[in-house]
Amino acid sequence: MAKIHVIIPAAGSGSRMQQHIPKQFATIGDKTILEYVESIFSHISVIESISIAVSSSEKYIDNISHKFSKKKLKFLFLEVLADPKRSLIR
Repeated sequence: MAKIHVIIPAAGSGSRMQQHIPKQFATIGDKTILEYVESIFSHISVIESISIAVSSSEKYIDNISHKFSKKKLKFLFLEVLADPKRSLIR
């Protein structure tokens, strides 16, 4: 069986929603949108690993990182440049 690796993009700023927090950290009920998405993928048995790509300057991720399933989870911290096409992964 093929190994499946998931990357969840979560480095957006939420500027189009005109909110003070990025949309991936918006809360629905008792969880953030990002928590719901990670939970869905963590319950799929064929998924080998889950990576969440966030901005290196992201301050909200520290508040919720303990809530994830930890199923081979890692964070990719992106260095967001003025030109998004030139952004880098650290």
